Amino acid sequence: MQLLSRKGLSLPRTGFANHPNNVKDLIKNVGGAPCVIKLLEDTQGIGVVLAETTKSAEAIVEPLWG
Repeated sequence: MQLLSRKGLSLPRTGFANHPNNVKDLIKNVGGAPCVIKLLEDTQGIGVVLAETTKSAEAIVEPLWG
């Protein structure tokens, strides 16, 4: 993301959470749902999910975080 930003390419609003309780605020900070949820570790595409609503995002994060 830093490399793309340095080259002047626009990026989607991005946020990082360190606890599943922060999900609702994080979604609000990036502009709301729909949003893409991805694990921070390298998973080769596994663990990347589109959440259509804030409620579905919260439900998605629980099993991913475990």
